Amino acid sequence: MILHKKLKRDLLGKKDSNLAVIILICIGVMIYSSFDMLGKNLRFSQQDFYQSCNFADGFVELENIPYKKVNTLMQIDGVQAAEGHTIVTTRINFSRSRDDVYLKIFSYDEGINHINQFLLQKGSFPKDGKHEILLDSKFARFNHLEVGDTINIIKNGEETVFTVCGLGASPEFIYVLKDPRDILPNYDTYGVGITSLNTMEKLSDLNSQYNNIVFTLKPGYTFSNVSNSIESMLKHYGVHSMVPRKNQISHSIVDGEVDEAVAMSTFIPILFLFISAMIQIMMLERLVQSQRTQIGILKAFGYTNKQIHLHYMEFSIVLGIIGSLLGILLSLPMLSSIVDMYDNYFNFPYISKDLDIKTMVISFFFGTCFSVLAGYIGTKKVLLLSPLEAFKSEEPNYTQKKTLLDKLSFLFHTFGKMSLRNISRNRKRSLFIFLGITLSYALSSSIFIMTEIRDDVIMEKYNYSEVYDAKIHFQSVVKKSSAIQELQKKSEITQIEPLLEVPVSISHNNISKDSSIIGVPDKSQLYHILDEKQNAIPITKDEVFISERLAQTLQVHDGDSVFIKSYLMKEPEKKKVSISKIIKQNVGTNMYMHQDTLEELLQQHDIATSLIFRSNNEFINQLRSDYDESLTVSNIVHSDTMKKKMLDFLQTFGFMTYIFAGFSILMCFIVIYNSYIININERSRELSSLLILGMSRKEVSQIISLEQQIIAVFGMLCGIPLTKLFLTYVSLAISSDMFTIPTPMNVSGFLWSSVCVILAVLLAQKIGKKKIDEFIIVEVLKERE
Repeated sequence: MILHKKLKRDLLGKKDSNLAVIILICIGVMIYSSFDMLGKNLRFSQQDFYQSCNFADGFVELENIPYKKVNTLMQIDGVQAAEGHTIVTTRINFSRSRDDVYLKIFSYDEGINHINQFLLQKGSFPKDGKHEILLDSKFARFNHLEVGDTINIIKNGEETVFTVCGLGASPEFIYVLKDPRDILPNYDTYGVGITSLNTMEKLSDLNSQYNNIVFTLKPGYTFSNVSNSIESMLKHYGVHSMVPRKNQISHSIVDGEVDEAVAMSTFIPILFLFISAMIQIMMLERLVQSQRTQIGILKAFGYTNKQIHLHYMEFSIVLGIIGSLLGILLSLPMLSSIVDMYDNYFNFPYISKDLDIKTMVISFFFGTCFSVLAGYIGTKKVLLLSPLEAFKSEEPNYTQKKTLLDKLSFLFHTFGKMSLRNISRNRKRSLFIFLGITLSYALSSSIFIMTEIRDDVIMEKYNYSEVYDAKIHFQSVVKKSSAIQELQKKSEITQIEPLLEVPVSISHNNISKDSSIIGVPDKSQLYHILDEKQNAIPITKDEVFISERLAQTLQVHDGDSVFIKSYLMKEPEKKKVSISKIIKQNVGTNMYMHQDTLEELLQQHDIATSLIFRSNNEFINQLRSDYDESLTVSNIVHSDTMKKKMLDFLQTFGFMTYIFAGFSILMCFIVIYNSYIININERSRELSSLLILGMSRKEVSQIISLEQQIIAVFGMLCGIPLTKLFLTYVSLAISSDMFTIPTPMNVSGFLWSSVCVILAVLLAQKIGKKKIDEFIIVEVLKERE
C-alpha cells in the first residue's frame, strides 16, 4: 500500500514528461492497430468476395470462339471449370454529363454463369431477352442511378433504352480502370454491368460466340501448369491476352494496398515506441538517482530488492498500459475514416470495419513490452544498491578526456564551451537527443519527400510525358493517314500525332509478362519518353526501350533479347527483338519502339490505335459531340479533365501524409522537451550556482539550449542518409506494376523537414525554459544530492 501511494505521487509529480511518453506510445499503438486491422479487413473482404463469387484463376481475351468450344478447355489437366462471356464496351447517352460515359457490359446466362458471379446487392438479375441491365453499385451511385431508372446505350450509332434491374458488384472489378494505363478509377464516366446473353447477341456483332473466357484451376495446379495447353487449344481463335489472377489489374492493386498497410503497421510504430522507451529509461534512471535515500529507507524497513525493483518498474508499466489503451481506442475512429476513404475508390460490396481482438491484444502487448523493457533497464541499478550505499551520495564518475567536440571549442564563446563540455560528460543523454532528432528528421523528411514523389509520379504523365490536350481512342486499328487527314480539316487543331499502342506478351528465359508496346512517332512533340531528370529521350528505328520494372520482372539487361507475341501480328509466331535501353518509368510497365519499327514487327503499314492533338477546350467538347455516333471512335479523353481528377485524388489522400509528418515533428518536440526537463533536474544545483554567480536565467537556459542545438545539427546531418534507407524500404514495400516509387533525395523535402524540426526544438526549449524561471535557488541548494 505504501509503495502504491509513493508510485501515485511520483507519477503525478512528473505530469508533463509522463504525458509526453503516453502520447508517443499512443501514436505508435494507434498506427500499428489501425493499419494492421485495415490490412486484415481488406484481405478478409477480398477473400470473402472472391469465395462467394467464385473468382477466376485465369482470364483470356480473344477475337471470338463458338459457345460449345469453351467446354473443351475442361479437357486440359488442371482446369476445373471454364466459362465464356461476350463483352462489349458501349457509350451511354447522359444528358446531364459533360463527359463521355461508358459501360463495359458482360453477357449473363443464369444457367452457366458460376465464375466471377456478380454479387446482387439490390433488385434482380436481368431477365432473358429483355432490355434490362444490372449495374455495379459504385457506378450507379456516382451517376445517381437507382433500380427502375432507364439509360440509353449507344451501339452502332443507335440508342437502345435499358432498364436498371439491379445493382451489384463484381470480384473482377473491385478497382475499375477503363484503360490499364490509367491510374485512378473514374466511376463518373466508366462502369461495369451485365445483361442477358440473348440481349447481348443483339447488342454485339458476335453471333453465338464469346470473346472472353474465364477459368478456375484444380487444387495443386498453377496457371503456368495449364497456360501452354490453353494457348495451344485457342490458337485458332485469335487470343489477345491470357492473364493469371496475380496479374489481373484489380487483384494486383488490392494486393498492393494490403502490402502497403502491412508496411505502415510495422515501420512507423517501432520508431515511436523505441523513442518512448528511451525517454522512460532516462526518466527512471534520474528518478532512482534522486531517490537513493528513499530506496535506502525502504530496504532498511525490510523491502526486498525484487519488491523495490518492481515498484519502480511499475512507473513505466503504468505509462505503457495507459498509452496502449488510448492508442487502441483512437485506432477505431482512425480505421473507420481510412476505410471510408478507401470506399470511394474500391468497389467492394463492403469493406469490413470489424475490430480484430487479436490485433488489439498484440497492440497492447506491443506497447507495454517496450515500457516493461525500458522499466527494467532504467531501474536495474536498484538491485545493486545496499541500504548503506543508498544513504550515500553517488560519487561522480568523470575522467578528463579530450573529445572531438572539445577540439571544436575554439569556435564558441564561454556558454558554447560549457555546452560542449556537458555533451561530453553525459553521453547517454546526448545519445538519446541525437537518436531522437535523427529519427524524427529522417521520418519527416521521408514523408515530405514521399509527398513530392507521389505528386511527381502521378502528374509526370500529364506534365512531361503526354503533353497533348486530348486523345482520340479508336475501336480498333485504323489507317493512320486517313485519320490524320480527317482531323487536319479542323482548323482548331494545331498539332496532330498518331500513336500505336499494341498489347503484347513478352517472354524471356521461361518468364512471361503481358504488357504493351507503344509506337512513338518520329521526333514526337506530344508524347515523350523521359529519363530520370524528366528530359525527353529520342528513339530511333533501331532502338527498343523497356521500363526498369518490366526489365526486372523479365530479368533482362541492356543487349538481351526477348520474344514478342501479339494478336495484331500478321503471323502468329513470336518475334525476337533486342533491348537497347532500360529506362525509368514511374507509372506502368511498357516497351517503346519507333512507330515504323513497330509496324514492321506487326507486318502492317500505316496504322494507329489513337490520335493525340492540341486544341482548345471548346473544340474538344464539340469534337465529342461530332463523333457521338461514330463506329470507329471509342472515346475522346480530355487531358485537363484527367489532371483535375488526379489533383482531387491527391487532396483526398494528402492529409494522411501530413498527419504522419505532424507525428514525427511531435516526436522531435517530445524528445527535446523531456531531455530539457531531465537536464534541468539533474543539474539543478549546478544551474542554481550559476545563478548565484551572477548569470541571468536567460543565460542559464541558453547553455542548455545551445547544447541541444549542437546535437540537433549533427542529428539532422546523420538523418540524411537514414532518410535514403527509409525511402528505399517504403519503395520496396509498396511499388507495383502500376506504380514504381523512386527514391530521389529532393532538397525541398529536407528543407521543409529542417524548418519543422528547428521550430519543434525552439518551441520545446521555450516551454522548458519556464522550469528555470520557476527555480527557487535556496530550496534547490539545501536539497541533498
